Amino acid sequence: MRTLSLFENERLSLERSIELSAESLRHYGSLYKHWAIAFSGGKYSSATVTLVADLIEKGEIPRPESVTVL
Repeated sequence: MRTLSLFENERLSLERSIELSAESLRHYGSLYKHWAIAFSGGKYSSATVTLVADLIEKGEIPRPESVTVL
């Protein structure tokens, strides 16, 4: 039996989620020369570090002077 969700229709696609993250990083990232990313080793922090590195490498977000992974 399938569990119903109140938010199912509000879910974003992976592509849209990545684009919103990139938009946010383009705006707020340009305000700072040095970035810090909290990393616990779990799946969400691993995904965040991987996404940021990929977006920087592809030139889709500004490259900061430094990135510190905490």
